[in-house]
Amino acid sequence: MPTLYKYQERTILDLLGGKRIACLGVGCGKTAVMFNWLRAVKKKKVVIVTTASKVKSGDMPKEAVTWCGQEWVDSLSEFTIISWHKLNKLVFGAGGLPRDLSDYAFAFDEIQKSKGFSTGMGKAFRWICAHCDTWTGYTATPGDQWKDYIAYFVACGLVKNKTEFLRNYCIMQSFRGFPEIIGYLRQDELSAMWAKIATAPDTSEMM
Repeated sequence: MPTLYKYQERTILDLLGGKRIACLGVGCGKTAVMFNWLRAVKKKKVVIVTTASKVKSGDMPKEAVTWCGQEWVDSLSEFTIISWHKLNKLVFGAGGLPRDLSDYAFAFDEIQKSKGFSTGMGKAFRWICAHCDTWTGYTATPGDQWKDYIAYFVACGLVKNKTEFLRNYCIMQSFRGFPEIIGYLRQDELSAMWAKIATAPDTSEMM
């Protein structure tokens, strides 16, 4: 199996130590980190949530063998690779009743797709995080503004819900009858919350 860079090894240790989200730039080996983390947690039921294009490409099963070996793949009782748009169906099914996913390991590739609070994928993401202890997310672009981070903070139990975040950390004003965020409060606290759940290793050694 290929050798990992030191920063990738450190990222895996951070995730195993309690961090939830790995911020790695394009081409810095998010997939390698993800599969090595999945192997390390020793769960027999694995779900990878990624983009539809990556699902269609068929590369993920090949990457699993590259980074973890065929023996690891064969040892799994479930190995599911689905797109974000099908996550709601995976969790709630046709009848709307949530499945018991507590014994699974979830890897959320492009985790920034979870930020929509009213979307099915956003709701399914938050339900999984509330009922499954073993999950991590991977992204090169976690968000542009603090409002993009609300889903991460809720998923990690740092704020109760979107309403609490808006009340405690946002400066709001009404625009044509609709509330909008015009600024943020206690940004040092927001930065500390993000640092608690995310790891962004120095990837300069790869260059």
